[in-house]
Amino acid sequence: MTNTQSHAKRELELLAKTTPDAIVTPFANEILALCEAFGKSGQSGSSAPYTASAISQTIKKLMMFET
Repeated sequence: MTNTQSHAKRELELLAKTTPDAIVTPFANEILALCEAFGKSGQSGSSAPYTASAISQTIKKLMMFET
């Protein structure tokens, strides 16, 4: 388990305890898998924000059926 996934797991567990009906809770496994892949991708402190932003923007566009 990468540090990124470990952090995400703690935060998602805390969210589930404090807000059981959080909209992201059903997607916890997928989020953790994405965080693991990101953690293994070798991002540095300067590239991580850019890459994380690119991933989140891409996911948003795909879910909104945008090109």
